[in-house]
Amino acid sequence: MKIYSVSQITRYIKAVLEEDVILGDICLEGELSNVKLHSSGHVYFTIKDETSAINCVMFRSQAETLNFSPSDGLKIVAWGRVSVFEKTGAYQLYVSTLKPSGLGELYLAYEQLKNRLEAKGYFDSARKRELPPYPGVVGLVTSGDGAAVADIISVLRRRNRALKIVLTPVKVQGAGAAQSVAEGIELINRHGTADVIIVGRGGGSFEDLWPFNEEAVARAVFESPIPVVSAVGHETDFTICDFVADLRAPTPSAAAELVAPDLDAILEDLQEAVSSMDEALGRHLDSLRGRLALLVDKRVLRQPMERIYNSEIYTETLLKRLDAEAARRVASLRSLLEREAALLESLSPLNTLSRGYTAARRDGAVISSAAQLAAGDEISLRFSDGEADCRVLSTKEQT
Repeated sequence: MKIYSVSQITRYIKAVLEEDVILGDICLEGELSNVKLHSSGHVYFTIKDETSAINCVMFRSQAETLNFSPSDGLKIVAWGRVSVFEKTGAYQLYVSTLKPSGLGELYLAYEQLKNRLEAKGYFDSARKRELPPYPGVVGLVTSGDGAAVADIISVLRRRNRALKIVLTPVKVQGAGAAQSVAEGIELINRHGTADVIIVGRGGGSFEDLWPFNEEAVARAVFESPIPVVSAVGHETDFTICDFVADLRAPTPSAAAELVAPDLDAILEDLQEAVSSMDEALGRHLDSLRGRLALLVDKRVLRQPMERIYNSEIYTETLLKRLDAEAARRVASLRSLLEREAALLESLSPLNTLSRGYTAARRDGAVISSAAQLAAGDEISLRFSDGEADCRVLSTKEQT
């Protein structure tokens, strides 16, 4: 019996599997599990049903074509070939194409991106900005030759002839359209040439509108410093771009209506405002004229000197009353002064001296008792009309 190596048997099994007509190009349906997105870009997963499972690998070149993110529990249909990974000897399905089962691939990608961007806050109403009420420049990011751009420009011109329009023509359908739209939005922002941006296209199938459901467009709208109005398809069409934009318009024409103020309506409003101001000013002037008439009719304005004369008379009266009061107060004070002076005069020691009395002093101090003196003391006697210096010969006590 021939003895084989492990490698030989493994290679033999691999050749058998790869040469098999069914296993060389097979389509499997089942549920994804153990999905791993490797840093290399390869995707590893398992496809299983109620009783069995098969390991699978999808290399980066094929994985990059996916419009959705593989995840555990997702029902899928996979196309590929069965072969053996020689290093482990395990057979696996090498997947070339992977699509959702039942749910459309594009719709699944739409739902996945919508949920992911919503979780990141791309749709938050708090970050959405009001459109400028009177824009001077409107930027258009759309096809340069489609019906949508013609409708938008027609409405903008009809509503506001002074409005400036900057068109950035982009690809809006097919491969590379999403990147083209995103670059158009970024170009207008980079040059700062607009006050508001309308981005969109006319109607079409879900597939036709798909570029406006891609993350590149959503990110460009989200990061735009200039407010963005999304105008994609018809009123019943909803795209990721609509949810991210500051405002969604049901149609491109409606976007132009929302962005451009009606110049004729503005002029009409201004005329009404001017008329209202004229009426209000007229009423105010009439009120002022009435007040002026009342003031002119006042006596003080008809006979202005009368009040001055009355004031002079009143002032003279006050001065007379002041003089009289001052004279009365002076007389009262004089009478009081005379009474006080008489009282002082009656109490003056000079009056006592004038009646024959004297006042004795020694060294300036008054002597009130004989006991204060001794023979030989020098004293001074004060009379009513002068003084005399004396010497005491002797003293006697009163008995």
